[in-house]
Amino acid sequence: MQPYIFRFGASSHFVFNVMPPNPPRYWNANFGGLKKLRRLTRNPEVINRKVYWCFEHRYTRRTVLNFCKSNPFTRLFGSLVNLQTAEGYALSHHLSLPGPFTGFIPINEGMEHVINALANENNLEILVEFVKGHFTKDLWLHRDIVGAPTQPWLLYNEPRGAPNMLQSLACNDLTVETHGDVSKGTDYTLINNSRVLRWNMRCLNGVVHLVEKPLIAVQGDDKC
Repeated sequence: MQPYIFRFGASSHFVFNVMPPNPPRYWNANFGGLKKLRRLTRNPEVINRKVYWCFEHRYTRRTVLNFCKSNPFTRLFGSLVNLQTAEGYALSHHLSLPGPFTGFIPINEGMEHVINALANENNLEILVEFVKGHFTKDLWLHRDIVGAPTQPWLLYNEPRGAPNMLQSLACNDLTVETHGDVSKGTDYTLINNSRVLRWNMRCLNGVVHLVEKPLIAVQGDDKC
């Protein structure tokens, strides 16, 4: 922006910074800490053609069941839902509803020693109960399960209590144990004695946390 200079007489002059009638738009503001580039625009009124989303997280279209089937770490668990059967189709419909749901999904290494026993199971209701036993109702993020001494977004800064028990969709109780110190980064959480390996993998109708082994014992498995 160039200043406008007005001269009065031979020795005196004044300098004024006058804004143009149509100031350019700056869309590269770091409001809320959003520094990651999301999209480019061709609008000539935008100086650097950077656009930032106004939401905290990007929109995702995958459901919790789609995540289990498509993620390379949980494909063994996702293969238990067979859409060719009536029970599997009903379970797929249930896990595709708005929810929200929270899934504690075992990784492939933890499913290797139980997948054969589950694949040979003739009673499909036991298979459905096994899958439902790894999902809970409502949205339980990492901060909700671990708890916090403060909640600065509330009017009164009260501590957030951590739950000791969660109920799965199969009406089973899932114990929640948190050990270590959060401030030092040494904390870890056990869900039914299964350690959580990764938190907050967001889906359209909930969130998924990866655990090291199944939460429910399977008949015929020596390690459970």
